[in-house]
Amino acid sequence: MIVTVRFLGLLANWAGISQAAVPLPPGSRFVDLLAEIGRRWAHNMPAQMWDSERQAFIKPVTAAVEPGGALAPQTPLSDGQTITVFLSAAGG
Repeated sequence: MIVTVRFLGLLANWAGISQAAVPLPPGSRFVDLLAEIGRRWAHNMPAQMWDSERQAFIKPVTAAVEPGGALAPQTPLSDGQTITVFLSAAGG
C-alpha cells in the first residue's frame, strides 16, 4: 500500500520535502509509518521534534488523517491515505 505524508511549515523545511509517497506493507499501522519517517527524514529533524529512541514525534508535532483526526501508534493505515504532520499551535 502507499500512503502520502505531508509535512507542513517548518517540518517541511527540516524534512527537506513537503510531500512524499511512502510504500508500506499491507496491514501497516501508524507506528510502521513512523519507523519509515525515522529512517528517511529524522536525521534532519531537531531533537525537540523527533525522539530517535522511540521513533516518534514529540509534542508539539501532531500527525493527523482525514477523516479521523490525530493518530495513535496502533492506528491502522489504508492505501491512499494522506497523513499530515504539523506543529500544533496554542494561543491565549
